[in-house]
Amino acid sequence: MSSLSVGQRNEQRGFLLRPDSSQERTANPTAVWYYLAVTVSCLVMFFYDLGALPITTPNEGLYSQVAREMIERHDWVVPHINGLLYFEKPPLLYWLTALSMRLLGFTPFAARLPSALAGILSVWIVFWLGTRQWNAVVGACSAIVVATSIGFSLMARQVMFDALLTAWMSTSLVCFWLGSAPLNTDNSPANEAVQGQQQTERNYLIYGAYAATALAVLSKGFIAILLPLLILLSYAALTGDWPRLRPLRNFGGLLLFLLIAFPWHVIIAMRHHEWVWFYLINEHVLRFIGQRQPKDYSTGKFYTPLVGTIALIAPWCIFLPGALAYAVSQVSHTSQRLTQHWSGWHFSLAGSGSQSLEEGYKRDIIFILCWAAIPFLFFTVSHTRTFYYLLPLVPPLGLLIGSFWAGSLEGWNEVQRRRWLQVPLQIFLLIFLCGWLWCGSQSTASGLKGGRFAITFFSGFWLLLGMGAAMLAIHRARLWTASACIATAAMLTAMTGTTLVSRASKKWSITSCEEPLAAAIASSPRPPQTVVAMEGSLECHSSFVFYLPHQLRPVHIVDGQFGGDLEFGSHFPQARGLFLSHQELNTLAAQHPLFYLTDDPPKFAPPASLHPFRREDKLILWTNLKLK
Repeated sequence: MSSLSVGQRNEQRGFLLRPDSSQERTANPTAVWYYLAVTVSCLVMFFYDLGALPITTPNEGLYSQVAREMIERHDWVVPHINGLLYFEKPPLLYWLTALSMRLLGFTPFAARLPSALAGILSVWIVFWLGTRQWNAVVGACSAIVVATSIGFSLMARQVMFDALLTAWMSTSLVCFWLGSAPLNTDNSPANEAVQGQQQTERNYLIYGAYAATALAVLSKGFIAILLPLLILLSYAALTGDWPRLRPLRNFGGLLLFLLIAFPWHVIIAMRHHEWVWFYLINEHVLRFIGQRQPKDYSTGKFYTPLVGTIALIAPWCIFLPGALAYAVSQVSHTSQRLTQHWSGWHFSLAGSGSQSLEEGYKRDIIFILCWAAIPFLFFTVSHTRTFYYLLPLVPPLGLLIGSFWAGSLEGWNEVQRRRWLQVPLQIFLLIFLCGWLWCGSQSTASGLKGGRFAITFFSGFWLLLGMGAAMLAIHRARLWTASACIATAAMLTAMTGTTLVSRASKKWSITSCEEPLAAAIASSPRPPQTVVAMEGSLECHSSFVFYLPHQLRPVHIVDGQFGGDLEFGSHFPQARGLFLSHQELNTLAAQHPLFYLTDDPPKFAPPASLHPFRREDKLILWTNLKLK
């Protein structure tokens, strides 16, 4: 048995360590390295070659174009796409993307910057909670887990709403959790000033929680209210800690929430009464029960949430069974040594008696488990099961895995280590190996498919190597080494993948091929009255629209009015003349210089006056102009 004292052993475990004071955190010379490690992870995973990939179809092109049209139309209230009303989403992503593009230009980097910054905010929020509730080791480990989760970083590097929702929802929950924490019951005169400072800080944190909730609502809708409420209610129901929810009745916080979130909702409802039904009912209630119109989305399979969660936190999914088992065991079987060592440290929860450190620790873990479980269950029950909807799970899972990493397996015997670490790692390693070999076999295919498989194959080598090294380290009970191998492998995988995307795109077709088609139109000599049309739904070629010059928009849509994102907007006066039948396309081609984008081969034969102008992968651009 080690000669270390109980206190020293608890210090080593990290997960169970008493929170450091601010003075201790400041004076700790190793804290600089924790900040540096998290910063490097963020820079590599979120910023490295962020603008190397062109804007992609469908989501990036769609949302980037909405932001662009906000700038062009000088209308920051009502979203438009291709000149049509677009009510599906709230405006915060559009506002931030438009601001970024206004400052940095209409580039992929500028469009993706807000989402990348949201991903970084999520990482630092996790670091903050881990450090405040436990110590800097737990905070740094948890933050690195979130930053180097490849699925999470990939989603945060795209122009999408979910990274913003995750960042603001995490900020809201963390601020509320820290702001509602019980105060120290020491009523000595020397402690009165400290208690006053703590109460002031608590008030600021509660206001921060309400402000972050409002920003989350402006990011993805009222799901940003429902999910945090369900998380807090489930925590209180499991622990009986209902007094901790008292700040929900904070009048100042509610007023701040209304001042931030409601002006846009009120203004757009006054300008367009149709928005009320479409946004509040169709996009929230009917989407959840699978009755949203139009039904242009996949409901997903019952196992989609599980597979999506694994993909989002990969490669850290190999530690998830062990982290969950460790957390549940710590809640179920309290540490007797911890009780003996910290038996004199108590909190007082207003109106609910005192709370020991051990009890507070257990409730922290239950809160994090609820934070992870509620979104997972919600989107499992929902009839719209999309894997990136599960992005809000990554911060709490990062805390569980990071604190497990910091715990260094103390107290685990060989049987537990094998059951919860070695066996899951071997299973995941086998799955990754089979997938990696399959990607290699598919990388010889032509076009977009082969290019993407080739990138996955070459960049996935580092991930496979890191998992193999982690398996050897775990066999020797070296969890720190195993975790370091996984974090390093994740960063090398991300760097290799993004480097290949930007450097090898000429050899492999790995991205949407719509940018060069739009560039070919923009650079060609054409009469001023030239018009552009496309076959099918606009969202299927949204990046093509984004890269078109302003004077060539709006684009005419042929056989694409119904069943897509523009169906609702197509019923308003602005849509007159934009949606064409094939007969109307023939008339347009006879009257105007025309560029026409279709699949290769096209669904329907184009007008006889058109001839192929340029082909890219599975797309073909037609024109009636005499161009070389």
